[in-house]
Amino acid sequence: MKLRLQVLLIKEGEYFVAYCPALELSAYDTTPDGARKAFEQNLKIFFEETRRKGTLEKYLLSLGWMLRKSPGSDYQQPSIESVNLSSLKHKRIENIFNEAVEI
Repeated sequence: MKLRLQVLLIKEGEYFVAYCPALELSAYDTTPDGARKAFEQNLKIFFEETRRKGTLEKYLLSLGWMLRKSPGSDYQQPSIESVNLSSLKHKRIENIFNEAVEI
């Protein structure tokens, strides 16, 4: 199954943070490109480890993802509007990008 995850690129001091609210996953670097690459690496590790441990579905459901079982299993991520972003209200969001991932 292929997904497009929304990732926020946030400027925090000297660093750029790539943060995906739908997974509560982040990475940082001193450049926007570096933060994005670090996020891609963290995302890869996240999916590898949760699959290996058998905890991916439980974790996704705990974050508000929905599992649809018609005709095949499909995960639907929570919309960015439904995720609590109150902790980011004083942060400077530089960009929002989509990260393609296959799970």
